[in-house]
Amino acid sequence: MIHDGSWSIDALNQANENPNTTAPQKTTIASPVLAGQQKEPVTTLVAQPKDAWQIPAFDSDAQDQQIYPCIDPNYCWVYVLRGSFDYPQRLIAQGSLPARTREDEYELLGAEESDIVILIGSGYRSRPEDRDREEQTPIVLWSTLADARTTKPWKPASLTGFPIVDVCPESNITSQGPYTIRVRVNSPSWQAYVFPFDELQCRQVQWDQTYKEVRGPISAPISDLNALDGHVLLVGGSSDDPQIAIATYSIGGSPSSTFPPMPNPISAGSSEGNVMLFFYDPKLIDRDTTATDHSDKVVVTTLNHGIPLEVGFSPRSYTFSLAANKPLPPDLTPTLIMFYDRATARDAEDLLIFRQSDQETWQPIPTYINAGASFAAAPLGGQDAASFAKNTAPHLFDRSAPDVERYRLLLVPPESSSLDNQTSRPSAQPESANPSA
Repeated sequence: MIHDGSWSIDALNQANENPNTTAPQKTTIASPVLAGQQKEPVTTLVAQPKDAWQIPAFDSDAQDQQIYPCIDPNYCWVYVLRGSFDYPQRLIAQGSLPARTREDEYELLGAEESDIVILIGSGYRSRPEDRDREEQTPIVLWSTLADARTTKPWKPASLTGFPIVDVCPESNITSQGPYTIRVRVNSPSWQAYVFPFDELQCRQVQWDQTYKEVRGPISAPISDLNALDGHVLLVGGSSDDPQIAIATYSIGGSPSSTFPPMPNPISAGSSEGNVMLFFYDPKLIDRDTTATDHSDKVVVTTLNHGIPLEVGFSPRSYTFSLAANKPLPPDLTPTLIMFYDRATARDAEDLLIFRQSDQETWQPIPTYINAGASFAAAPLGGQDAASFAKNTAPHLFDRSAPDVERYRLLLVPPESSSLDNQTSRPSAQPESANPSA
């Protein structure tokens, strides 16, 4: 069980390294499995004594007792890496830290002794001069499961800035698979590894030296994938002082039983559901999927952490890249949906969807926010689209070989009056209003 603490980071690390103390412990239990599947161990991290952190989490009430470096449990993703940073074997995504982490045990699914635990999110590398005013910054912490009782000290990864990863589907694939992808990174100094969702071993990325890309190096094709979901691990630096970044890619999903009451003709969205791309095909109103076929079009969405911003804007989402294997049909009125949390909803009046330009600057696009809703919407289009969608996604519509579009939600300073005309905000509807209207 993880509790609020008053130990220093040195005291915590000393307790973790000494198995004779009442240091945080982990126990291994069998996890429930389906018939025919191999059993995976479940590692449960328990922080004892009460005033020690197993995970160096930020606590707004800790004040002078806060451990540094620390990470905000509200914005933290957890991964378990098998192998080493030089020779990674398997990456097991644990999801985000639950809100009850401080009171309940936190299980690491599939973790074993000597595995590396990676935390990615926002926090503080050192004690801020004014914690009430100094905003958290992107941070990566990692540790090793040392034995059956302890973890080694948590270390911050030396990271000057997160890279942007784009997972791009090849033009010759369809939505039925098998799939072929390429990985692009906007910085050439990384070694990349792809961990497909249904494979136990990673695929090491080989950079294509003949393929010249303006937005960064791109990999040779990675073929024969059975799923278009997985993770990309980027490693730089040395094994003792690594740089670490992880991006998540997904083809998304849209079961026909969801609202709206018809299938989405092209499946597109992020793995955690914060971003979705909807299309409207009137031929599918009667659910006749044979009347129209867009199975030759594939859209992959990649979630990126910690991408830097211009001064004055506050991020309210991760950075998402959308890559298509073929130009998207503009007649299907594509609409980008980006969800935000309750805390952001209080500032929805100053919220906009931004698109990254070819010069890698963030530019606002027309954004629709319905009062009381938890998402922002933006119509997408190319050069020939209507004025409200014109050039909001030219790389997905106008090119014979489609490129990538990147989006994120940003909180706009109140003094940015020049952006007011980018947002449409209707008045709140009564609770009895028809949600399908």
